[in-house]
Amino acid sequence: MDLGVGLTLFTSGYVARQVRNANQGLIKRIIRSMSGASPILIIGVVRLILVKAVNYQEHVSEYGVHWNFFITLSVVSFVAPFIRLSPNGYFIAGIGLALVYQAFLSLGLDNYILYAPRDNFFSANREGILGTVGYLAIYIIGMSVGAFLQSIPDAKLKEINIYKVFLRHIVWKLLVILALLLICINIPAIGEVSKRMMNASYVFWVCLHDLLLLIVWTTNEGADIPNRKLDLLEAVNFNQLIVFLVANNLTGAINLTFKTIYMSDIESLIIITGYMFLLSAFALILYYRRWRIKFW
Repeated sequence: MDLGVGLTLFTSGYVARQVRNANQGLIKRIIRSMSGASPILIIGVVRLILVKAVNYQEHVSEYGVHWNFFITLSVVSFVAPFIRLSPNGYFIAGIGLALVYQAFLSLGLDNYILYAPRDNFFSANREGILGTVGYLAIYIIGMSVGAFLQSIPDAKLKEINIYKVFLRHIVWKLLVILALLLICINIPAIGEVSKRMMNASYVFWVCLHDLLLLIVWTTNEGADIPNRKLDLLEAVNFNQLIVFLVANNLTGAINLTFKTIYMSDIESLIIITGYMFLLSAFALILYYRRWRIKFW
């Protein structure tokens, strides 16, 4: 889960509207961003109300008392339109933001996150609010990959092997991120990967995984090997947000119905199998009937 939320931010940056429509003016970028981020913010608020209403178990050390991942995603989406750089500019800015935030952590912000009393709104949600900076760094690094693809002129696409060009681009970025990750985890003031701190090690760890996945995908797509797309993967991709929401709510329903911490291995396996069957069936039914559920 710690990796999954980070990969979501990286991928969101990779396909961000301001990357795909780089020539749009600031006002239009802001309007389009708000139209996409507002439903996510609403989902975050509704989730907060429902969680409090049913007294659902939650770990406040993850995002705080009132914050959640949907609110973080919406805040990052609201901020992103104000950032407009070159492909390498995005990459440098993302790394720079992660390192600047890490400097504040090393100077004492980490102690505030760990030990401060939750006596006001900011302090009560410090993990979610401050962690947004780290998520934004991941998002911007993701934007650098998408911006590189968009920077290639259409006329030139016919003259080059786009897969080889893209692969070389990803590899050099991966090597930079790998070097930064190795440096960070060997500096005592930074240390190992921590999602709660949203430290530089976590940011680079997430980006490393996503770049590795892009290398696997690019190598597979660029190879002259017949491959068949899996319907289940296509189905999830067809309705990503709705499938995620259903999965999230189904998980909550299971936790409210069963005392999962006391279940045996066999019982847990049965629950997980049933969960995956229902979720997969839901995604496939929408896909086969071509029902795309989108609120904006």
